[in-house]
Amino acid sequence: VFKAPLREIGANFPMGILACDNRLAALAAKAGLEVTNPSKTIRSYHIHQSNSRKYWGTPALDGDKLEVPPVVLGTPMEVKQPRISIVIPTYNHLEDCLRPCLESIKQYTNLDDVEIIVVANGCTDGTQDYVKSLGSPFILLNYDEQLGYTKATNRGIEKARGEFIVLLNNDIVLLGAPKNQWLDMHLEPFSDPQVGMTGPLALHDPYVQRQVIIFFCAMIRREVFDKIGILDEIFSPGGHEDIDFTIRMENAGYKWVQVPPEAVLT
Repeated sequence: VFKAPLREIGANFPMGILACDNRLAALAAKAGLEVTNPSKTIRSYHIHQSNSRKYWGTPALDGDKLEVPPVVLGTPMEVKQPRISIVIPTYNHLEDCLRPCLESIKQYTNLDDVEIIVVANGCTDGTQDYVKSLGSPFILLNYDEQLGYTKATNRGIEKARGEFIVLLNNDIVLLGAPKNQWLDMHLEPFSDPQVGMTGPLALHDPYVQRQVIIFFCAMIRREVFDKIGILDEIFSPGGHEDIDFTIRMENAGYKWVQVPPEAVLT
């Protein structure tokens, strides 16, 4: 039992304010926390953390001594884990590429189980403000310097929380189709545990004499990254990292599937 600074509310773990006065209730609401039984007569609050430890404190920030009143217990808030993470690296081209891309995602994607990570690197065209204006589930990763495709994509992969990670170019615009069809199409082959990657474009690379998935759009099982690593940054600023990744993935025992299945290899 000890005094918990107000600044720790919502810091690094799912939790909720369980009993508080109205002032603290207002602050907790701004922090996105669940508040139960706000009352002017209750002068302390009780925070319950996911590891079952309990923190007590007073809503005042003046260092008053701790007093423990009766507390109304509740259930800790759950942090939803997205199933799919979409990673989009971008360098400027807000109006002609990124905006049409993200607007088409909003229109043709069920966003309930998705996070969209935009990795802005070296952007000076208002990209950051636009992505921020979209709100959840759009996430901005901003770098002042130009990272190039490979490094920018890797920073997005490292941030991603989904079971499946989509690598998508910023110049892709989804065509009219039933909502979420494009993701469902990519997901379907993963019922086979040997499938590590899906994508709409497969090409024959004459140098390595292999068929490979091209990363303008590709969905990859997180487990594959865990086993073989992220994109090899030796290919920075970009080019052939998709060929290298496909080969490493196949050498690790996985296979890829082109979608839709009726697509013709070129």
